[in-house]
Amino acid sequence: MHYLLGATDEAARYLKQAIVVSPPHDLALEAEIAVLGGQLAAHAGEAELAEEAFRAAVETLPEHEHYWVVLVQFLADRGRLDDARRAHSRATRVASESEELDRLREALDIEDA
Repeated sequence: MHYLLGATDEAARYLKQAIVVSPPHDLALEAEIAVLGGQLAAHAGEAELAEEAFRAAVETLPEHEHYWVVLVQFLADRGRLDDARRAHSRATRVASESEELDRLREALDIEDA
């Protein structure tokens, strides 16, 4: 929530604390930590690190469409439309359907398979 409110320093402190206290093998928490870390890295201009974190989230829980949406949107926002389309294609094969994935499909001009 701190990140969404623009309090990136607070979000970074939260992230560090979450890493310290997180139970081992909690995949949902690992994916959320990866996404938050990616968002903070993107905000800091560290696009490569951000992408790595977003990809870690989708590899951790590939069936959760939210993580795919974050990755696809990140790639699209950077003009990497072919990469975004490839990620979207993979998402539609492994993740549950969502309105957000549908919206991105339209925005990226991806034809239905």
